[in-house]
Amino acid sequence: MSPCFRVTRSWNTGLTVSGPHQIAGGFRQAKWCVIMQVGANYTKKMQALKPNLKLMRMLENNGLLDADKLNFLIDLDKGNPQALQKLLADRKVDPMDLPTGDEGNAYKAGNHTISDAEMEFVSALEEVTSTPTGKATVALINGDWDDASKEAVYREPKLMAIIDEQRASGLYDRISGACLCRRRRLRARTDRSP
Repeated sequence: MSPCFRVTRSWNTGLTVSGPHQIAGGFRQAKWCVIMQVGANYTKKMQALKPNLKLMRMLENNGLLDADKLNFLIDLDKGNPQALQKLLADRKVDPMDLPTGDEGNAYKAGNHTISDAEMEFVSALEEVTSTPTGKATVALINGDWDDASKEAVYREPKLMAIIDEQRASGLYDRISGACLCRRRRLRARTDRSP
């Protein structure tokens, strides 16, 4: 399908480009000004959510995305005596064994935060696995690649999307096939040499 665009100029909206645009994998009729407004709003909202997404990932990593667990932790934070009793009972802690006085203030919270690098990697991984070839690409990287290559992908998560695009277009298979043929030829030469 060949897109056909129409450009119009009006006194109140200025220049408007309309016609079929590829949006979310298919062609849809829309005006560019609407698409740009939606895109700008999406970017603005995602930037505002970014710190909260790290907190969500931290909660998910620690199995705390359950509303009951969060309510319990909030009750603990508020000092609810019943919640404290439940914690002590669930963890089988005798209150008489707890330190008192200055010893009780020695607690230091653990660091369970998510690094920016881990957040970027997980976001890229989710984006790649949402494509038709993404799960196979991730399985290929996990199964066939060496540790140094995997580490390079972790340091530069955008590489996953590039590899996935190349796999979808067939370029990756052509390149890896050519590399395999070259290795076989080199092995054959070394086997024949005296």
